[in-house]
Amino acid sequence: MQVYDIPIDARERETTQHGTADFPLAAYTTTISRNVLGFINWHWHDELQLCLVREGLVEFRVRGARVRLGPGQGVFVNSRELHAAHNLEGRDSTYYCLDFSVNLLLHAGESLVDREYVLPYVGNKGFPYTALDGSEAWHEGALGALASAVHAMEAPRPDRLQVLIGLMQVWHELCLHVFSAGAEETGEGSRSWGAAFEVVRYLEQHYQEDLRLRDLAAACGYSESTITRAFRKSMGTTPAEYLLDYRIEQSQRLLAATDLPVGEVAARSGFASTSYFDLRFRERTGLTPTAYRRVTVV
Repeated sequence: MQVYDIPIDARERETTQHGTADFPLAAYTTTISRNVLGFINWHWHDELQLCLVREGLVEFRVRGARVRLGPGQGVFVNSRELHAAHNLEGRDSTYYCLDFSVNLLLHAGESLVDREYVLPYVGNKGFPYTALDGSEAWHEGALGALASAVHAMEAPRPDRLQVLIGLMQVWHELCLHVFSAGAEETGEGSRSWGAAFEVVRYLEQHYQEDLRLRDLAAACGYSESTITRAFRKSMGTTPAEYLLDYRIEQSQRLLAATDLPVGEVAARSGFASTSYFDLRFRERTGLTPTAYRRVTVV
């Protein structure tokens, strides 16, 4: 299944329900160019995530890191971590994605295994992600288990037991080779990420307002240069570009889900005028707002 637009709430938290209550896992096949912005924008969710690249070259971004992966390589992204994905070298890319709740790894009641091997690491900020790129010998086993889980889930009749076995094998490899090594130390990169994350939170809450860089600096307690530097270092963009993409995403949801006039959509999404909204929307999507509504509303 391809998700063309990742719905997120006011905190940038993804609101997609992944799987069901009795098997809280969802498998997606994502072709990056098919998403509304032409890339997977920054978002987060409570679920853990494992991705396996099928074709092309993908740049996964988590905090200040850019992880470049090709076919057969993958990445683990921890719970509640902002992340994004982009094509590389002008080539469209496709990857499999498994989003799953920690409950899938836990016993019915909290056990010694849960307390020792699972709960301490889920959402642990010292382990934001792990690239499975073949640079370590143990990656082969982890990638094989991940591929097995993906294939079992993608089958006409999903073998959910095999999916669970694959996930547990990947988790075991992470416990042995990543978690056991201890959490990452904090440093300049973490401080930059903290500043960027704080500004992101403010932008999400005030995107409908007329915002300037000086407003962000005053509201978040940083200098303008610190904010700009933190964004570029951690997210590879500027606050202004991030805000524009966020506004475009909000407008797309209004266009698809409501019959509001385009001018009203523009205003609710934070654009000062309909003409400016039309210009920037076409730049980002290749369509006018009216044309986008026509092709997305059935």
